[in-house]
Amino acid sequence: MRSWFQVLRPISPRATLLLGSLSFVLPVLIWCIVSYVPAVWHPQVLITDPGSAEYLQAGMRMDRLAFADAVKDAEDGHKAPPKGVASNPIYLPPPHEVAAALYTSFITPPATQDGPWLYQSLWHSIQVIFWGFVISSVLGVPIGILCGTYAGFARLNEPFIEFFRYLPAPAFGALAVAILGIYDGPKITIIVIGTFFQQVLIIANTTRKLDVALVEAALTLGTRKLKLLSRVVIPGILPDLYRDQRILLGWAWTYLIVAELIGTAHKRPNPLLYGTPGVGSGPHLAIELFAIETKIKVLHVPYRGSAPAVMELVGGRLDFMMDPPATMMEFIRNGKLRALAVSSAKEYFALPSAPTIAESGVKGFDVSAWQGLVAPAGLPEPIVNRLNAEVVRILKDPVTVERMHTFGNEPAPTTPAEFKKRLVDDIAKWTAVAEQIHFEKI
Repeated sequence: MRSWFQVLRPISPRATLLLGSLSFVLPVLIWCIVSYVPAVWHPQVLITDPGSAEYLQAGMRMDRLAFADAVKDAEDGHKAPPKGVASNPIYLPPPHEVAAALYTSFITPPATQDGPWLYQSLWHSIQVIFWGFVISSVLGVPIGILCGTYAGFARLNEPFIEFFRYLPAPAFGALAVAILGIYDGPKITIIVIGTFFQQVLIIANTTRKLDVALVEAALTLGTRKLKLLSRVVIPGILPDLYRDQRILLGWAWTYLIVAELIGTAHKRPNPLLYGTPGVGSGPHLAIELFAIETKIKVLHVPYRGSAPAVMELVGGRLDFMMDPPATMMEFIRNGKLRALAVSSAKEYFALPSAPTIAESGVKGFDVSAWQGLVAPAGLPEPIVNRLNAEVVRILKDPVTVERMHTFGNEPAPTTPAEFKKRLVDDIAKWTAVAEQIHFEKI
């Protein structure tokens, strides 16, 4: 066993097999222990009976300290205390719930008569990924190798590629539809554009890491032109090239998430139906901004609140929606809804597997609901700074962070100047969106 951890020493085939198996077994074992052993972690309580606490509901989660306070308050007032069981956060469901949700997804019929089953949808996605990545690799791998081998070729291509890779892939959706039709062509094109430029740069850097001594030896022996590439460079980088392609394939799956939505929007003759809590609400403007950025056709269906809109989405009468995760988390957990992406600039702590929309191809997309503290104009600056310091201290307190996480919120302390800039930027952004969708000015 000591030989397993010796520096730069190979291990036996038997140890390789054993450790490789443990790399799969140990995470699942730890997951099971954390999920099923109440003494291990379980920082929250799942409410089974709210008792006399009017602000609690069955099925709600709250941190242990807050639950203990609620029980104490009820007992001190000689009222029925709330009841609950030890629980983990909603973003860490136990294995049996994940397995049940996966099984339910496979056996649940499509919401519409002509809709695909889950296995059909997965197979179709694999085909889209395959062709998009193949086209990207056929072009990107040779260009990347040439850029990494010849400095002149790199200088001729890499400045443009470095610039172009920051452009949002979905911006080319309308062009892809015009050229390739309204089927899978736009989705494949988005994947190609999203991975090709990254592929060239990564493979070029990998090629530059090739041992120079090998190239010099080959040149000394008279190897020139194509033989230098085919017999020295490519064999020398092949192991690293395989690793790079595996990483890039993962990026292709990320681009597919938004590409699927955009491709669906362009493929169907009618616009995508989306629901919101009402006209002019945050989700309404956020989706309109998404539609503007991606050039998809959408139709707004306003409801009186998020709850009825979510139920319509679960029932298959809407195509998609954006809303705070807390309103949809239970449906995501049981497989009735699928989290495609989060709209904020950074990943959401309760949905670590969901990429951001920006990561999925809509560069610069950043929409999040926030709450801030304001005061009357003319408040003296020392008081403003003192209030800000106290609020920041409270928001950074671990107890506050844990309690806010219980309700699906993420603390984001700022300075007064940063908050003012956020207000000014948001007003400008949403004013522009309102004008583009022809909102009437009040």
